Amino acid sequence: MEYIRSNNKEQYGKESLDLSFNIGNLIKDPNAKIRNIRIGMLYFGLCTLALIILAVPMSMDVFKDGSLGAIIFACVVYAFIVIFGLAFVLVALAIQMRKKQFQKAQDEKREFDCDKDGVSYIMPEQKVTAYWNSLQAIRVFTYTIVLIPKDKKTIAIMAPVENLENLTAFMNENNIQLPVIK
Repeated sequence: MEYIRSNNKEQYGKESLDLSFNIGNLIKDPNAKIRNIRIGMLYFGLCTLALIILAVPMSMDVFKDGSLGAIIFACVVYAFIVIFGLAFVLVALAIQMRKKQFQKAQDEKREFDCDKDGVSYIMPEQKVTAYWNSLQAIRVFTYTIVLIPKDKKTIAIMAPVENLENLTAFMNENNIQLPVIK
């Protein structure tokens, strides 16, 4: 089956990025609402910034007081802020790495191979197969389709929405029953 590239590469990339961080939710509930990872990171960053802003005046008072309990409390608060900040940086790096991975993938040659056993997604370095009996649904988004597995042991396959017609035609021809959620 021919793999059709997205007509909206940038939008497809953004949507795929959000979906890649929400696959667990889709496995639990194929109708789940997808959260925008960039908005989540904005809230996370604002909370970290608020903690830092609130901790500075508190620590000024604590160090003026000079009691051991107050200093230990301030150190615990600062440790929490450092951990929160590091988590923010690590998640931001993970998002950047995934974003670069999707950008690279858009330039590579891709193809689908469907047969009676399942659908294979063939990339230059590897081939991944999701068997029909391990999939629970196909979810259609604005720019992306996702073949949602029944559990986390099977890979979720994402592709541009332009591939939906060919995929559903193959499924109909071969009497493969899999719900398509739009």
